[in-house]
Amino acid sequence: MDSSPVSMMSTIHPLSGEDSMVLRMRKHSGNKSTNASGANSTFLSGESQKELDMPVIVDAYNQRKVGVDEADQYQTYFDTQLISRCNWYPLFYWILEIALTNSLIIY
Repeated sequence: MDSSPVSMMSTIHPLSGEDSMVLRMRKHSGNKSTNASGANSTFLSGESQKELDMPVIVDAYNQRKVGVDEADQYQTYFDTQLISRCNWYPLFYWILEIALTNSLIIY
């Protein structure tokens, strides 16, 4: 159970049917979290882990978000943004940063 509503959109993940949910082992968030009352209703007393159904799109996001965070971290190493009056300069520098990041990852 999340502490706030989350919206996701996908064209490759099924929205309904037997392929839309997957069973994953989830940990109890603890009593100090903002959603403790909702989590306590899901987990039995003293239970720290439980196998829960989750949508496939959320599971795919959880599996791949580490790579995005890593790419963002690498991209901060190469700050090429310059102040410019031309509209295409920021786009050029962003593409340059992405190319540098990808070359670092490939290397």
